Amino acid sequence: MFRIDINKSPSGSTDDLPETAGYDPYVSKAYVFMDETGLYGLRDGKGNIILEAEWTRLREIENQFFKAELMTRSGSVYGIVSSDGDVKVPFVYDEIEQISDHIYAGRLADEGRYMFYDAEFSLIFKESADSYSIADEILRIKRSGDEFVYNVKAEPVLAESSLFRKNRPISFTLRITDKEILTALAPSE
Repeated sequence: MFRIDINKSPSGSTDDLPETAGYDPYVSKAYVFMDETGLYGLRDGKGNIILEAEWTRLREIENQFFKAELMTRSGSVYGIVSSDGDVKVPFVYDEIEQISDHIYAGRLADEGRYMFYDAEFSLIFKESADSYSIADEILRIKRSGDEFVYNVKAEPVLAESSLFRKNRPISFTLRITDKEILTALAPSE
C-alpha cells in the first residue's frame, strides 16, 4: 500500500507531504520545494516553510547552504541562503562558483570583480579582485595591477605579493617560522 497526496498548499506539515517526495526528515534539515508558480523555496523537516518560493533556481551546495538565483529586470543574480533562511551571501553576483575544497568566488554583477568566501560563506578578503587563478592549492589574485599569492591548502595564507607602484615593481616575500607570532596576529596584520 502507498499513499500519494498532490496537495500544493505552501503550508502544512510532514503529514501533507507525498510519501514519494524522496525526503527523509532524519537526514535533511531543509529541502527545496517548488510552488504552483514554478518558483523554489525551502521547507524544514516538518514541511513548514522556511523561505517562501521566490527563486528561479535553488539548490543545495554544501552543509545546508543553498545557491539561489533571483530574476531581476537586468537579468539573473545569485546569492547564498542557509537552511535557517538567512542570506549568507547577498544577491549581487552574476555567478558564484566553488574554486577549491573550501573557497567560493563570486563575480559582482555590476563590476565584474570577484569576492571570495570560505565554506561557511564568510568573506575571506574585504577587497574585491580584478581577476584570479587557482592551481595546485595556490590562489593568485590581481588587484589594480598588484598580485597576491595565497596558499589555500587550509585557510588562505599570503605567501607572496608583487606591488607595482609608479611603473617600478616592488616585491617582497615574508616568511614567518615562529608559530607563536602567527597565532598572536590578527588576520589583517
